Amino acid sequence: MLNGKNMRSGTGTSTPVHTATTRPLVLLQPTTQTRISINVPSTSQEWIAAEVARDTFQDWIHEANKHGHLVGFDAAEVDDESEGDAEDEKELVLTAYFISHVAGMLPFPATATSPATAAVLLAAFTHFNSAYLSGTDIHTLGASLPAPVRALIISSFFVAKSKLEAEGFGKVLPKAAGSALLKKVDAKEAELYALFGGQGMNEVYFDELQTLYDLYAPLLTPFLARASEHLVSLSAAESATLLFDKSLDALAWLQNPSTRPDVSYLASCAVSLPLIGLTQLAQYVVYGKGSSLGPAELGAKFQGATGHSQGIISACVIAKEYPAAKDDGSDAWEPFYEQALAGLTVLFQTGLQGTLAFPPLAIAPGLVSSSVENGEGTPTAMLAVTGLELKTLEKKIAEVNGHVKSEGRDETVSVSLHNGAKAFVVTGNPKDLVGLAEALRKNRAPSGKDQSKIPYSKRLPVFSMRFLPINVPYHSHLLQGATEKAVAAIGSSDASFWSPSALSCAVYNTEDGSDLRQLSSGEALLTSIFAQIFTSPIYWATKATNFPATATHAIDFGTGGSSGIGSLCARNWEGRGIRSIMLGNRGEGVGAGKEAWGSKVIDEDKWTEKFRPRLVRTSDGKIHIDTPFSRLLSKPPLMVAGMTPTTVKAGFVSAVLKAGYHVELAGGGHYNEKAVRAKVAEIQKLVNKPGVGITLNCLYINQRQWTFQLPLWQQMKKEGLPVEGLCVAAGIPSTEKAKEIIDGLRDAGIKHVVNIASSNPDFPIILQWTGGRAGGHHSCEDFHAPILSTYASIRQHPNIKLVGGSGFGDAEGTYPYLSGEWSEKYGVARMPFDGFLFASWVMVAKEAHTSESVKQLIVDAPGVDDDKWFVITYEKPTGGIMTVNSELGEPIHKVATRGVKLWAEFDKKVFSLPKEKQVAWLADNKKYVIDRLNADFQKPWFPAKADGTACDLADMTYAEVNARLVRLMYVAHEKRWIDPSLRNLVGDWIRRVEERLSNVNASGLKVSALQSYTELNEPDAFLRKFLLQYPEAQDQILASADVSYFLAIAQRPGQKPVPFIPVLDASFAIWFKKDSLWQAEDIEAVFDQDPQRVCILQGPVAVKHCTSTRQPIADMLGNIETSLAKKILDEYYGGDESSIPSIDYLAPSPSPADPTLLARSHITHAVESTSAGGEKHIYTINGVLPPTGDWLDTLAGPKLGWLQAFLSNVSIQHGDQSIPNPVKRVLAPRHGQRVELSLNKDGQPLKLDVFGGL
Repeated sequence: MLNGKNMRSGTGTSTPVHTATTRPLVLLQPTTQTRISINVPSTSQEWIAAEVARDTFQDWIHEANKHGHLVGFDAAEVDDESEGDAEDEKELVLTAYFISHVAGMLPFPATATSPATAAVLLAAFTHFNSAYLSGTDIHTLGASLPAPVRALIISSFFVAKSKLEAEGFGKVLPKAAGSALLKKVDAKEAELYALFGGQGMNEVYFDELQTLYDLYAPLLTPFLARASEHLVSLSAAESATLLFDKSLDALAWLQNPSTRPDVSYLASCAVSLPLIGLTQLAQYVVYGKGSSLGPAELGAKFQGATGHSQGIISACVIAKEYPAAKDDGSDAWEPFYEQALAGLTVLFQTGLQGTLAFPPLAIAPGLVSSSVENGEGTPTAMLAVTGLELKTLEKKIAEVNGHVKSEGRDETVSVSLHNGAKAFVVTGNPKDLVGLAEALRKNRAPSGKDQSKIPYSKRLPVFSMRFLPINVPYHSHLLQGATEKAVAAIGSSDASFWSPSALSCAVYNTEDGSDLRQLSSGEALLTSIFAQIFTSPIYWATKATNFPATATHAIDFGTGGSSGIGSLCARNWEGRGIRSIMLGNRGEGVGAGKEAWGSKVIDEDKWTEKFRPRLVRTSDGKIHIDTPFSRLLSKPPLMVAGMTPTTVKAGFVSAVLKAGYHVELAGGGHYNEKAVRAKVAEIQKLVNKPGVGITLNCLYINQRQWTFQLPLWQQMKKEGLPVEGLCVAAGIPSTEKAKEIIDGLRDAGIKHVVNIASSNPDFPIILQWTGGRAGGHHSCEDFHAPILSTYASIRQHPNIKLVGGSGFGDAEGTYPYLSGEWSEKYGVARMPFDGFLFASWVMVAKEAHTSESVKQLIVDAPGVDDDKWFVITYEKPTGGIMTVNSELGEPIHKVATRGVKLWAEFDKKVFSLPKEKQVAWLADNKKYVIDRLNADFQKPWFPAKADGTACDLADMTYAEVNARLVRLMYVAHEKRWIDPSLRNLVGDWIRRVEERLSNVNASGLKVSALQSYTELNEPDAFLRKFLLQYPEAQDQILASADVSYFLAIAQRPGQKPVPFIPVLDASFAIWFKKDSLWQAEDIEAVFDQDPQRVCILQGPVAVKHCTSTRQPIADMLGNIETSLAKKILDEYYGGDESSIPSIDYLAPSPSPADPTLLARSHITHAVESTSAGGEKHIYTINGVLPPTGDWLDTLAGPKLGWLQAFLSNVSIQHGDQSIPNPVKRVLAPRHGQRVELSLNKDGQPLKLDVFGGL
């Protein structure tokens, strides 16, 4: 609402302090019938003045309304939230117009009527403050309003305030709330820095100066008059250069905008440098005067300052030590004006000498049109390149400079501004910069091109280029000699203004970050300033703004508003704990200027403090790693991810759970409800520990499984089964679908949902990131780049816990990601992860069902470092791992066995062809394909004669098909079928054969040789019996209909896919790739038990850590956890265990209780002291019943403890079942209830007594 307190006084009940009697003065806006009433003094002179003011105002507003000159009364201009807000806003606008009108009635110099009119203005101004500025300030109020209304109320406020101060009412004016930020600085709770931008806003800066003048003319006019006079004098002295033919009379242009020169004149460097500086210094004056501070008092608030390019001059001006303000009515800013004029002289010479050193150059029209057509703008001496890595940019620059030298010219192009990790400005001859742009453009990804399926390191870079409106190549060797000329032009007398010892705070050199106070003399300081602008490169992020770790806030004084240097700094400072405030942004938005004026201070997160790992000691004496992830699950921050086939087996999942770690049951291996329920029951039995929950990894991409597993998982939770969480894997639902999923899970009482990025801030979400180096299915992304670009947005949502995976297998490799140190080499703040997942690495755990010979192949694979896996694994085996395309068409990492190498070969030769061409290729290369399948792959060629000779299915006899089925699907030496469904397939085939052959013998009814599928549990004996009954089967080849039938039942849904390839047809990719992973856990079922045939999921980086096949999973994870805890102890606690804080148990910190609950519900609260030094809190419920959850949160208190757990848990454990917490129902608030909460002397709860209300 308008005054920051959701209410306002619309009746003007405030009474002026200088009189005891008042009368209401009513004002009306004729069109909207907006009406306000202001209490004004009722003495005769003052009431007459009030009536005159009202009447002249009503006449004025009628005329202004008639000609459409009013703002704020048009519904289209109102930023409504409700009709009430719209009416409040109209009353605010009417009041602002009135105080501006009355202020305009005060003549200068004063007349006999001035005191009475001033008294009316004071009453109106006091009303304005009490009605709209109670608890807020004019800039915060204006920020939420449309720009025209904002301009009106701010300008009216300062016009009225200035007139009242001039009339001698300064001491009785309503006291402004004052800047909370500056108060925090005074209290040493914040550390503030000043920022000034450069020439990037050459074409629009004067609009910013115009806005400043329109809003704050009374504050700025004395300064602008002095500055304009000085600049006019400087430009007149250089008239011979023809650079200032329209002078530099800024104040005249501001007072009469129609006389303002065209943009091309204002944008020329000779003109723009001093006027941009003037705009920045005017912004500083406004902030100081608007905060009722002199330059000495305001300057004392800043610990340091710096400026981008020319901004370093403004930084030096504001940093100078000024005399303290005097309480004698004199303008405390006079000394500042003097120094500012000296600063404008330096800025003038910077623009002048740079322009003279590099006069404008003609550029061929074709080059200009090419740059414009490609969105880069008209060529100039400065080209901004954003999004490209420095090494790539420098390589192209070297090529361009090589071409320049080949033409007999000196090389001109260089990177001059290092604004961020991928933000640069290149300077040089415009013609050469066009050549650079053309060269870069050839290797840039087309706009909108999808490169997600291209390996990260092979992608074309995505970046932008834009010529800046700056025709002088500042910060380059092309301006050699300009520094000396500028210093000479300033002269030794003016150098006295620039004594380094007179700087009251640090001013940071933009090239090396040094403190300019360390220089020896004024001349040395001037020389340094000029050199920093003319010839030295800028290292903005790494040097100039690499402020001390204690820095908390920085104010950007322009130019550019929300698009200026403050915005750049905000990006560079993400995670460093420095809030960038852009004073020129008077609206809303992150870092808007209102934050410098208002009553609310916003601090930035320092990721190293907020998300770094900690240690805690629980009440059982055990030390735990404390991260948001471990708090959420009350488990170590290490987990095993869902992975088919490894985490399908109950034995392995239960081993991880018994070791105390989080693990996901892979849903991919469960095809019906019965299988899921049986698996959960088996895990419960093996774990045999009540309260241990199970998380299901459910494949969103597999909608057949998803549609039954999700509702089943919800139902099982409601039944009290140990359901803990759900991982939505292989696909991310839409926001709407995610909300539907979460709502369903919440209703079921599930505590954790993982991997759903959605708009549900009250629900915990675990975001798992693995990138392209993961084992098994993986993206084409680099592990680091996406996190670098999204970490800040991830951390804006406290309900998201960030878990990293892929390539981890020891504490040494994991710890840099836990501490966040990994990101520092990219020039950004530390980015800690909350937890880590392990997948392919655990395939070699002792309890993993991976076959021993397969485990040994994994151990034998050497693996590679992180910088080696990409691209190479797509092309050839790397570290024993290679990438192939899975049956889903996605890249998947596997151990480079003979079988996987064949897969990769077929990916290139067969599966990359159009479907219609695949069959032709297979026909042309039939013998080669069959030979390779039989020699190297886990799925051999099915058709074969009795002697093993390969043939076609149609060439086989019925007996040969029967025998071949048993040979490939029955594990004879273990007397078992690979899967019961495959046994049943053989049974169905036998019955088909029997139907076919029974016609050969006599007609009539016959008893089937196969009465039950169980007879096939000893298939060799059955086949002998079958041949005795149907000897023709040994000689009769398959009928064509039976060939079709065989292929049909081999592909029918609901059964395990067959482990062979029966035909080379259009479905060859499906026969070859489908169901390709189980053999790694059942090598005995591979027809010759050769592990080199099988497909083994594994990561190219993680496999380095696979060194043993007999290490228990508890030791694998436990060793990492122990080492990580030791590293945390050493880095953050100095190795001292006694400094580790203690808590009752590991869980998320309780949410703060609603402090208004008791008052809103009329609950009485009394506190009594106890004999033991504690307290007894007595609550009596007599009024409105509060919401049960809010009430129990209030009773539970702000700390973890038995009462917090007792009252807040959604469910409790009852035997081996999880049931809804009955305490919530029993202790729900009731009328007439009295609750007594007893605390010990340390504030810990002792007992909770509840009386009545039952």
